[in-house]
Amino acid sequence: MSRFLDYRWWVLCLGLAAGVWPASGFSPLGPAESWQTPVMGYERVAETRFPPTPFFADTGWIIYFTDFSTFPKNLGEEYRWNVPVLYYAYDQSFLDYFGSNGVVAVDAAVAIMNSLSNVSSYSPDLSEFPLREARVNYTAAALHLFDLKSTALEILIERLGLADPQQWAWALRSRILLPGASCPVFDYAVVQRNFDPVTWEPSRYVNGTLFTYTISQLCTPDFGDAEEFVVDPTEIYQSAVASPKISYPRTIYRGYFHTSLTRDDVGGLRYLYRTNNMNIESTSADSVLFYTNVAGGLQLLLTSNLTLLASQALTNNAAALQALYPDLNILATTNVYTNVWITNLTAYFTNYPLDPFGTPPHLAFITNRTLTVQTQYRHTFGNVLTFQVVNGQWTTVPLPDITTHVGGQLVTVQTTTATNYPFDPFGTPPHTNTTSYTYATNVVSGEYIIMPTNLCGIAIAGLQATLVSTVTNSVTTAANTAPGATNAQSFTQTVLYYTTNHVFTYYPVDCVFTNVALRQGIEKVTFIRRNYDSLLGQFFAPITNYYTSTIVTNNTVVQQRIRRIVTQPDILFSASDLTAPFPYIPTVTRSTPIYGTNGVLPNLAGPGTIEGLVNVQFNKVGPIYLNGSYPFSIDELSSVLDFVWGSFDGTTNAPVVYPTGTSIYNLENQVLIQISPVYLPNGWVGQPYRAQLATAGATPNWAPPFTWSKAPASGAWPPGLDISPGGLISGTPAAGGFYEIAVQATDSVGRTAQRSYSLNLTGLP
Repeated sequence: MSRFLDYRWWVLCLGLAAGVWPASGFSPLGPAESWQTPVMGYERVAETRFPPTPFFADTGWIIYFTDFSTFPKNLGEEYRWNVPVLYYAYDQSFLDYFGSNGVVAVDAAVAIMNSLSNVSSYSPDLSEFPLREARVNYTAAALHLFDLKSTALEILIERLGLADPQQWAWALRSRILLPGASCPVFDYAVVQRNFDPVTWEPSRYVNGTLFTYTISQLCTPDFGDAEEFVVDPTEIYQSAVASPKISYPRTIYRGYFHTSLTRDDVGGLRYLYRTNNMNIESTSADSVLFYTNVAGGLQLLLTSNLTLLASQALTNNAAALQALYPDLNILATTNVYTNVWITNLTAYFTNYPLDPFGTPPHLAFITNRTLTVQTQYRHTFGNVLTFQVVNGQWTTVPLPDITTHVGGQLVTVQTTTATNYPFDPFGTPPHTNTTSYTYATNVVSGEYIIMPTNLCGIAIAGLQATLVSTVTNSVTTAANTAPGATNAQSFTQTVLYYTTNHVFTYYPVDCVFTNVALRQGIEKVTFIRRNYDSLLGQFFAPITNYYTSTIVTNNTVVQQRIRRIVTQPDILFSASDLTAPFPYIPTVTRSTPIYGTNGVLPNLAGPGTIEGLVNVQFNKVGPIYLNGSYPFSIDELSSVLDFVWGSFDGTTNAPVVYPTGTSIYNLENQVLIQISPVYLPNGWVGQPYRAQLATAGATPNWAPPFTWSKAPASGAWPPGLDISPGGLISGTPAAGGFYEIAVQATDSVGRTAQRSYSLNLTGLP
């Protein structure tokens, strides 16, 4: 573990680029093993440079403290996430202190992580990524600023399962006192916990920089360590984002910022998350496996008409709808008031004013429109499945919101008219003409079932029967009784509604909460931002996320369907005063990971899983000044500024210094800015898709014109879809599935508002 090396980065950042070394290294992260104790160097080390010292002097406070990031694992004992989508949020303490600029900074760190493709898709030598990515903003360094985005990036790469590769290139495994000896006369066994991402061999390198070690031993307190240092002191040191500089913290890294991930960072992620890295793992505690139970044999299922459910759901509140459907699981309900024009069409027979005597009456219509205000409801369901044909196979699709399931229903209208031809003799009875027209209405249509609460779904085995029902609605006008009429005339309009229901054979799909299996790596983790109910609120709306997990059983690859209901963010960014115990002044703290150990093998310390909740707390103490021992250095003139949070890059733009009142003011304004629609409509693969976005602001500061774009931390968009500057989401989707996307609206002075959407694209029926 190195701690007296890092000052060199200042000098090396000023040097010329060195030759590229082929060797690299990464270190897996996990829970402590019995021999990984503080006295063996498995403590985190922080340094506070006070009192002021010459720049290159290694003096000042050295603080040792326990931390989960100081426990490296061996190959095959790694810990990782097996959930492909993680949700993050900001609480009120973060928003109050860092404001909208802070949100943009952390979102930018998330965007770097989301820009990664499947880890197995990169070249073997990872030449797509740099060896050296860190930069220095000298203005920020002079102001003693730590970069907020870079700190968040260090924490994200760590939380995915990577420890500091530089710190664990060399580590103490054991030590023993010689007979009759006392501290510091130990004999030591030294191991390596840093591995090459290509060969998986133990590595002395980090991004091409070669390290060796020297053993350091303190006796009061008892602390031993194998300290790394660069073999060639003239070499430009290549660090990794997984080697934390700001979250340690080290005051010499003021003004330091990350621009991307390095080869070693991506190499470590590739080892952890590649498809062929198969580990015995359980699904996360908030996940449920959908298991098809064939032991009980086939069962019969009759579907119901979705149009009827839709019409009743639109005009009935939750209680009334629950009374109609006792087994229906209504998760949430919102209501809106809408103006409805009720149209009444009346048919009648009459003569025109200049008709000759004896002319048969003509058919005429009167249209009356009455305006009324109606309460309509939007319900979110938890156990409604609809039916579709995808690639020639029947399948079920969860229906979370009935108003988004808009399709077409065939309606046949038959119109009967009674009239005379132009040259008919007087008194000829009217001729009867009947015409039929079939068209598709833009109404909710299809079939559905309400799932029993003890099932997670159904697996359709086959179509047993097709049932077609006809509903007839006729409107008849009374017979003509005009004076002098010699025949009776009447008008009838008949509307025929055809509804189709099916009978299926199926197997029940059971809900399995504990599921240990040999699982492949998930290749990529996507981070999706989810706000609370308002930007300054405290309530997190539950998210239902469906994904597939690939397991290997009996040498066969099997796809498992998993449902994960997220009731809290996986990663929560907050802010707190973290100055105690002095003299340690942390920049950020992170909650200890929840390690899943269901797959740990006998006599091994892994492998296992990482789960949330991750609570990341940034120190919001503000500018903090250090003074020396009384009565010396006791005034402002002799004080030393420790650090301040900022956001900066390699441009000449002035750094953002937190807290910024303008930023917080802009963020508070966003509470009053609404992006519509609330939900995006579902789409079909291969069919044109259009959805127009709009904003409304209850604040005069939201100034047009508005420009739309993908939010910085958005998940991957469906191939074939894009958003225009005018807010139109359009294109032809090329792949189906659930997509977690986010959009951003920017007003004329640069204020932004964001909204996240879940977009469901399915195959053609």
